[in-house]
Amino acid sequence: MANKMDVSSWGSSISPHEIQILPDGVQYLIWKSYNSTFVMKELILSQKFIWENPSDNLIDLCMDVGTIQQGYHDLEDMIEDHNMWCFHDCIKSKCANCVCYGFPCGNLAIHGFHNMKIADLWKPNFEIGVA
Repeated sequence: MANKMDVSSWGSSISPHEIQILPDGVQYLIWKSYNSTFVMKELILSQKFIWENPSDNLIDLCMDVGTIQQGYHDLEDMIEDHNMWCFHDCIKSKCANCVCYGFPCGNLAIHGFHNMKIADLWKPNFEIGVA
C-alpha cells in the first residue's frame, strides 16, 4: 500500500489522514480507482511508438522479407480510433496499392499513421496471419 495519496484532484473532501484510517481493502480500492483514472490515462497518452518517427537506420534494418508479420504486429495501435477505417480497408480488402507498392500504402500512411516516411516499406502477404 502506498502511504500517501494525493486525492485533491478528485475534488473530494477526503484528506490523506482519513484514507489511512480506512481498512486496507478499502484503501486498495481507492488507490486502484485513482491509479486507473488518472495515472494510467496519463501514461497511455504520453506513450510514443518507435514508428512515429523512425530513423533511416531502423527503416533500412526492417526492409527485409519477414521483418513484419501480418497479424502479429502492433502498428494499428498507432492509428487513432477515428482513422481505423484506413487500416481495416487495407487489410480486409487486400488493398491493391499495398500489393503493388508495399504496406502500408500511401493512403494508409497519410490517413492512418500521418507519416509518409513509413509508406511502402513491406511486401504484404494477405493470405496468412490476417484475422
